[in-house]
Amino acid sequence: MRWVAVGVEPVGVIAVGANATGVIAIGQLATGVVAVGQLARGGIVLGQLACGFWSIGQLSLGVVWTAGMLGVALRSPGALVWKIRPVLAGLPLLLLVWWLSTGSWLADAYTREGGVFVDPPPPACADDPMRSC
Repeated sequence: MRWVAVGVEPVGVIAVGANATGVIAIGQLATGVVAVGQLARGGIVLGQLACGFWSIGQLSLGVVWTAGMLGVALRSPGALVWKIRPVLAGLPLLLLVWWLSTGSWLADAYTREGGVFVDPPPPACADDPMRSC
């Protein structure tokens, strides 16, 4: 498991950089339980074009709650946010949109080999001290 990753396409529990993936992800195209940045997606999201369960951003999709300039959610404090009513019909629709845009990416990032919680296997040459990798 990588605890902290920084750079281009970092993957770790805390990931900072472009296309960051982690539990806490910061950067453009951030994907995580907590994601901050442009095109951020995840659970709790802050940024432009945010997509999450709770989101704050200029254009945001929040399954449960959103705040910002323009967004779609079940609940929101903003006047420019389209609140989906009734809740029973809107929730499955928002969950489906969230799963297709975010949830499946998160599930893959956490369970794949080389993902956030599953380290990649060592190279084959790591067992032989005479070979260089």
